[in-house]
Amino acid sequence: MELNDVLNIILIFCVSGIFFVLPSTIYSVMFWGIFYRRRPLMLDSDDLKRSSYYPYRDELRRIITEAKKYEYSPVTIRSNDGLKLAAKYYAKDSDTTLVLMHGFQSNAYNNFSSLLTYFLSCGYNVLAVDQRAHGESEGHFTTTGCKEQYDLINWILWLEENTECESIFIYGISMGATTIGLASDKITSPKVKGLIMEAGFTSFYEELYHSAKRVFMKQAAMNYIVLCAKHLLKADIKQKAADSLSQTAIPVLFFHGSDDNEVPMSHTEENYNACASEKSLSVIEGAGHTLCHLVGRERVEKDLGEFITKYQS
Repeated sequence: MELNDVLNIILIFCVSGIFFVLPSTIYSVMFWGIFYRRRPLMLDSDDLKRSSYYPYRDELRRIITEAKKYEYSPVTIRSNDGLKLAAKYYAKDSDTTLVLMHGFQSNAYNNFSSLLTYFLSCGYNVLAVDQRAHGESEGHFTTTGCKEQYDLINWILWLEENTECESIFIYGISMGATTIGLASDKITSPKVKGLIMEAGFTSFYEELYHSAKRVFMKQAAMNYIVLCAKHLLKADIKQKAADSLSQTAIPVLFFHGSDDNEVPMSHTEENYNACASEKSLSVIEGAGHTLCHLVGRERVEKDLGEFITKYQS
C-alpha cells in the first residue's frame, strides 16, 4: 500500500471521528444543561434586563417579597424512586386546598406569588410544591413531567392522609401544567375536583424542538437527547399530556397568554381539544409566558372563582 493511501485512510478516520465525536459531545453538554439541576432565575433579585419579565420587575419584586412573609409549614414526602420531596403548606383550616406545581427551572415564588396571595385571601389552604431537582427537593435531574406526575399523585395522598380538606384543585404552570396533564388519567382520588393548566406544553420533546431553533443538526440532537433521557433518566420525553387528558374525567380549566413566545398557543389548543372531561379555555390578552395572573388579574380571578365554586364540594 502506498504511503499516500495510508495517509488518506488516516485522514478519513480522523475526519469521520470528528464528525461523530464532536456533535455527540455537544449534544451531551446540551443534555446535561437541560436536565441537570440549575439555579432558577430569581425574579425578585436577579437582573431581568434580557428576559420577558423585565417590564414587570418592580411588581414581581413586590409580590414575591410579600409572598415570602406568609407563614407555612415545611412538609416532605418520598418519591417512588426514593427522593425526598419538599413543599410548603399554608394552612387556613379550609375544606379546599390548592396544590401549586411550578415550571421548568423555576420555583413557586416565581410562578405563583400573586396567585398565592389570591388563594390565601380566599381562605383556601395551599400546598406549594418544589418539583424534583428544584428548590428543597432532592434529585439531580428533572424528568420534565414524566416522573413528576407520580410525585404529584403522592402529594395528593399526603393531603388525604394529613389534612381534613374535602376538595383539591391542582394548578400547574408550564412544566407544572404538563405534569398535571400527564397525571390526569392516573389521579383516582375523589377529592381532586379540578385541574388548572396554564401554558402547558404537549410534550417536552415538542417544546424542546420548538425552542431549539439554531441547534446544530437539530433532528440528530433531538434523537440523541431522547435516547439519553430514556436510558439515563428512564423518562420518555415524547410522552404527550394530550394522551392522558383524552382519558380523564376531572374537569380542566386551561389558561394561556396571547403573547406567550415560549410555549406556543397550539400546545394548549391541542391539550384542550384532546381533553375528554368538562373543560374551558381562557386566553389572557397581552400575557407572556407564566404571566396570566399578573397581566390579566381580573379575568383570571373571575374564571378561577367560577371554576372552583362550580366543582368544589
